[in-house]
Amino acid sequence: MAMGVWAFVLAVLPLFVTWVVAIGLAVAVLLRPNDGWRRGRGLAIAALVISSVWIILGFGLVIAGMTLPDPEVDSAASSKNDGDREPDPDKTLSEDVRASELNVGDCLLKPPGDLALTAEVAQCSDPHRAEVYAVWEMGGGPNASIDKQVDLADEGCFKRFKPFIGHGYYSSNLDYTWMAPDDLAWANHERTAVCVVYDNADVTGTLRGSLR
Repeated sequence: MAMGVWAFVLAVLPLFVTWVVAIGLAVAVLLRPNDGWRRGRGLAIAALVISSVWIILGFGLVIAGMTLPDPEVDSAASSKNDGDREPDPDKTLSEDVRASELNVGDCLLKPPGDLALTAEVAQCSDPHRAEVYAVWEMGGGPNASIDKQVDLADEGCFKRFKPFIGHGYYSSNLDYTWMAPDDLAWANHERTAVCVVYDNADVTGTLRGSLR
């Protein structure tokens, strides 16, 4: 009966090694001839069941962990950053649109000026000079200085330039600017930055992957 007791005790412990040992002891008890050791048959069966349940649950948790989506990836995919939002087909030529309503791929008649809060949206098939290439959330606390906000926007738009155009800013004949929250919006925790790539001459079509 001692083997059956040990099998049961080891089966209860939450360790993979003890489950394997418990199964081995339980099987040994069940396969032994009826010479007195077989008296632990009930405990051996219980050990087998408990160990099997533990192992099934353990493998189930491992598989679930491998298949569950990465929360950081989901967060990035569901947010407004780095080109995930689609252009709005309802925006029409020369429509003034607030920065917070712009999407990656929206074409603009011209690049927005300094401190601009709206932009004139154009159809990409018509002549235009600018295009939104990233919409993302900046960091920075509520008391960040103007210089800090400018640095955040510039650094963020700089690193997002290459993935959209196809090569780095310094080898491009295009330029970029950005639209960022004003002081009031920043104080109200608005952190959306809109990166805009532009040419000094009219273009048609998208600049995405243009390698210019």
